[in-house]
Amino acid sequence: MPNQFAHQFPLFSVPTCHTAYTFTVFFQDSQQQSTCKPCPSGYYCVANSSDYSHHICPPGHYCPNATEYDIEYPCPPGTYNPLSGEHDSSACIPCDPGQYCASPALNATTGPCDPGWYCVLGSALAQPSMPEGDFCVAGWLESSLS
Repeated sequence: MPNQFAHQFPLFSVPTCHTAYTFTVFFQDSQQQSTCKPCPSGYYCVANSSDYSHHICPPGHYCPNATEYDIEYPCPPGTYNPLSGEHDSSACIPCDPGQYCASPALNATTGPCDPGWYCVLGSALAQPSMPEGDFCVAGWLESSLS
């Protein structure tokens, strides 16, 4: 005789793991569990995930615990991150002196500051104003700050 309750009580079930109202993301890689696991830092987890290992955080970004998508946490202008799988905002490196980082989510500097201008650590502009840098005054080849 067939089990008349099979449709109500399946033998195997994986909880539906999705973004909760608090924007925390979960996954579940084990069978017959009643709860989901939070996505680990350095990765992002899409809804209903069973494996996060192929969702490594891309360069130019960082992914703390429970990151929902790959570009959720970009490094801000004035910084860059050349590495993948980074966990927190400390992975965002201030742009090198003499260079600028114009936009968010960079994996390398944008380029050198414009001729006649100087940029200090963390500049976001090619022609910055203080405190990120300034123009070179007549009679000077470089900033007195360098």
